[in-house]
Amino acid sequence: MLTVLYAFVGVTGALRRPEQKCFGPVHVGLAILFLTGAMPLLVDGYRMTILWSAEVVVLVALGCQFRSKALRDAGLVVLLLPVIRTILLDSQITREGYQWLVNSRGLSMPTVVAALYLCAYLYAGIRDRLDATETKNVEGLAALATILLFWVSSAEVWSLVGWQLGLDTWAQHFALSGVWIAFGVAFMAIGMVRDAPPFRFLALAMFAVTALKVLCVDPLLTTSTYVPLIHHRVAPLLLITALLYGLAAWHLVVKREDETEQKL
Repeated sequence: MLTVLYAFVGVTGALRRPEQKCFGPVHVGLAILFLTGAMPLLVDGYRMTILWSAEVVVLVALGCQFRSKALRDAGLVVLLLPVIRTILLDSQITREGYQWLVNSRGLSMPTVVAALYLCAYLYAGIRDRLDATETKNVEGLAALATILLFWVSSAEVWSLVGWQLGLDTWAQHFALSGVWIAFGVAFMAIGMVRDAPPFRFLALAMFAVTALKVLCVDPLLTTSTYVPLIHHRVAPLLLITALLYGLAAWHLVVKREDETEQKL
């Protein structure tokens, strides 16, 4: 009730008393404070993280719609709560009763990732109206979302193979390498489509780290029977890397030739 009351007073005051510039924002700020503080009283566990993430998206969306930097900044401040909670609390899970994705980490962290990507998308939509400081939020939010997505994907696959399926450590590392290769392929595809060298270099780094893991770490965790199989995974990895980089180079050459012809 206090949230609704202060929000109503803030919006009404801003419309009726535009000369008092602090009246509306102060009351809207109090409404956001009460709403954020009420979440732990309404729900507990990972549900709190999900509600905070939803609140962040709503605040940033309203800030973008009504051109209010104060609302956008409030959304980023509230964003700290779900990010910190999903990392420090929701990720603490045990093997007993584990279900893939249906656990505190598998439910809360993807929600935070989705909220971060949505906020980055909203900021990108008004990039032309942002100052230099806020423009950096687009890349920052997207980068944080990608890091958390990489984390939860790796952790959930590791737990699925080892806990739910009951396979050994070698199988967990095998699956983990597959996740990393998938991220490398995704980064490469984005780098090719958007003609973005940082994504291509990131993809190359992912392939290199995976190859080093397969060559140097995985053989130490298994018997000699599996060593040839481990090494055989490197060849397809290198072939995929070469193919993707070849396609990327061909795409860039064709694009530059078209640009040159248009200039002529």
